[in-house]
Amino acid sequence: MSIATDSLDALFSDDLTVDVLANGTYGKGLFEQPTTVALGDQVLFTDYLIYLKASAYPILKTGDSITVADVAYTVREVQKGIDALILEVSLQKT
Repeated sequence: MSIATDSLDALFSDDLTVDVLANGTYGKGLFEQPTTVALGDQVLFTDYLIYLKASAYPILKTGDSITVADVAYTVREVQKGIDALILEVSLQKT
């Protein structure tokens, strides 16, 4: 195993992650609490963010359905991390 693979395995260990289902693939992700985007006193949207192993979800794209800890979301945006090993996925509740 490489250092990168060992580090990813440690990062996505059961202690830190939530269960994820997307495109028929079960896995683990690091889920961040929501951020609310507002204009004045009006909430435009609430943005959720999850980090996933890129190798586990290579075809994840905007508009896909994803379940995080038994809650349904829709993928807003998928960005590869600087190392291309981790995906940063922006979600909205379905």
